[in-house]
Amino acid sequence: MKKIISMVLAVAVMVCATSVFAKAEERNNPKEAMQKTISYASDVLFADDEPTYMDEWYIFALARSGDGSVQDLLDAYYSNAEEDFIAREGKYTDYSGADSLGEYVRVALTLTAMDRNISDFGGYDLLDKIIKADSSAYEQSSTSTLSYALKIIEFYEDEIQNANELKSIIIDEIMMRYIDDMGFTYMLGEWAAVDVDTTAQAIQGLAFYYGYSDEVANALENSFLYLGEQQNSEDGAIMSWGASNPSSTAQVIITASLIGEQAFDYFITDNGDTLIDGLLVFELEDGGYYEPYYGADAGSDYFTTSQVLQALVAYDRMISGKTDLFDFSDLEEEMVLTETNVTTLKPDLIDESPKTNDTSTIGFIVLISMISFVVAFSAGKPNNEK
Repeated sequence: MKKIISMVLAVAVMVCATSVFAKAEERNNPKEAMQKTISYASDVLFADDEPTYMDEWYIFALARSGDGSVQDLLDAYYSNAEEDFIAREGKYTDYSGADSLGEYVRVALTLTAMDRNISDFGGYDLLDKIIKADSSAYEQSSTSTLSYALKIIEFYEDEIQNANELKSIIIDEIMMRYIDDMGFTYMLGEWAAVDVDTTAQAIQGLAFYYGYSDEVANALENSFLYLGEQQNSEDGAIMSWGASNPSSTAQVIITASLIGEQAFDYFITDNGDTLIDGLLVFELEDGGYYEPYYGADAGSDYFTTSQVLQALVAYDRMISGKTDLFDFSDLEEEMVLTETNVTTLKPDLIDESPKTNDTSTIGFIVLISMISFVVAFSAGKPNNEK
């Protein structure tokens, strides 16, 4: 009964929030910015050197952009990365020589985005390496790796016998990193501290598990509020280490895009600046983005631009009504249409799969409703100043 009442209230709140809050007018063109950054990747970054292993986040974003002009880049990456993996004898390792779960997950995400078979990459099975990783591998992985691993298991769960068990293990491990009743830390240990980027990435992984437990629900709510408190009231960007930061802003955009347009309503400053406005402050003429630590004179930063491209693609997918950046069910829908010529698409995998405890899209709807409530009644939310 408590859940039913909560759902009814949540729907009512969503309606109220929609009518009360007015969206700020977008003063920048994110679609144009995305195309410009795609051109930067193809015409500048990879103009002379073909993409290969370690270029995954660019290739992932390009694949999810749906831009057919980059297919040659995707094919080149696959060929080069596969050759590299074979040379490594099918093993990605960390500094100690142990298998690196983060590397397997990042490459598997990229290949999945490209609609490639992750179970036969150079003759090796990446999915097998992920699901059979030792428990210590999860404990020693970053929070972002755990969130991305969750996305892999969600999509391939029909092929994983113990998918629900693995989900529970990962969710519980991510929750171990929730600290100070505020947000998430990159790793546990003596220097553990709440981090903006990591908190955004943790929400990306946990958003569909709002109903998993009260602890997860509480962590998601508090973490979302924490992200809002990090927005710079002067330019709309998210702050990290005391200054507006494009990478942090990008991760929050990815998170908000996963939740939906109403999440962006929470990130509008009194000046009307949005997250997109804050992100584009760091755009350079060539379509890349600079890292503020080095300054604009240092030119486009490889790592920063890769995150920005993901964010712009995530935002574009949201406003275009497509699945979110890490929801690959659209690839299966395309396959169904192509192979069977039917008009009824396969439902979203998260809806049809066995749920981990109370995991469901109902939980996700409640999360969205909670955010709508926050938006409606947070006109005076605290903002950081430069």
